[in-house]
Amino acid sequence: MSTNILAVDGPFSKFKPFIIKVAWIEWDEIKPTKNTKNVATQYQWRMKKNAWTNVFIHAFIEHCPYKTLKGCKISFQRHKVVMEPVIGNFMSAQAVCTRNSCSMKYKFALKRKPQCNAEVSILVE
Repeated sequence: MSTNILAVDGPFSKFKPFIIKVAWIEWDEIKPTKNTKNVATQYQWRMKKNAWTNVFIHAFIEHCPYKTLKGCKISFQRHKVVMEPVIGNFMSAQAVCTRNSCSMKYKFALKRKPQCNAEVSILVE
């Protein structure tokens, strides 16, 4: 059985940032919720555990314009949500490729809180 996904034998270090799209219905399922436990302010808002990573990975594979990057096995390390950012992003996340022959690192960013029923555009750098 063959696939259209190409594997890379090393880091693909140069690519232009691109946008991945997440449908509102998927975003609505993973959107940040407030943590009611007594935690530090920076950790009060979090996306739904485990579910958001799957949504982002599927969107990455679907919308990535680089066939070589589609071979990456992405593992998210952390994410941050700032409900009312003065500067910076509403949501940011960091991921790495877990394949031994690749050292790609990715940053996912959402500048503003998405509007209801609108497709969500996330920048990948």
